[in-house]
Amino acid sequence: MRTAALGRIRSFVTMLDFSTLATCYDVLKGRYSEKGLPSSQNLNQTYFLNTTEIAQQGSSEFMNIRMTQAPDWALLKQARLAALLDSPTAFAVKYGTALGYDDKTWQERATPSLGLTFWLAFEDAKLIGMIGAGVNQNQRFNLIGMWVDLAARGSGVAKELVNTVKTHAAQNLYDAIYLDVSPSNNRAVKFYYNQGFAFVDEWEPLASHP
Repeated sequence: MRTAALGRIRSFVTMLDFSTLATCYDVLKGRYSEKGLPSSQNLNQTYFLNTTEIAQQGSSEFMNIRMTQAPDWALLKQARLAALLDSPTAFAVKYGTALGYDDKTWQERATPSLGLTFWLAFEDAKLIGMIGAGVNQNQRFNLIGMWVDLAARGSGVAKELVNTVKTHAAQNLYDAIYLDVSPSNNRAVKFYYNQGFAFVDEWEPLASHP
């Protein structure tokens, strides 16, 4: 399997610096080409935030963000499928795979658990965003599934969603928040950097983009 074969690729960057990151990205592209491995555009970078650095977050006055429950499964499905159509290579699952999930699976995903929790953002009852977080197989608390409707981008909803996960992590005594992002997604890289995340020298294969 590709994941087992590639394992974890180390970069030369310890903290996020955009010029260094671009150089590292180019080096990896060349290294992969020489070895006949998948392009580095098919890898995700890892970032983390120490929860001791999280300040108390204020609530938004123009949107409602709430944790999903089982009855919200259809809304979660709507948001998740919209995200996968919008950015098919940004997530760990493909659109066709998620489309095939039955109602019971969506109900289970919408139900908060120790493994995974989702939040949905609304503005005047309109669904405009989604975020998820949970403990992965490496026992890290990971931020996943970030998506904001195109019309709502730049409005602050992304920051509010991340703040929701930060607060949840601090309240549940997780010592850090991790996330993965494609190095080619410059907007996302800059956004998470501005939210206090730092680059970790780890690279992971992107399952949705073989």
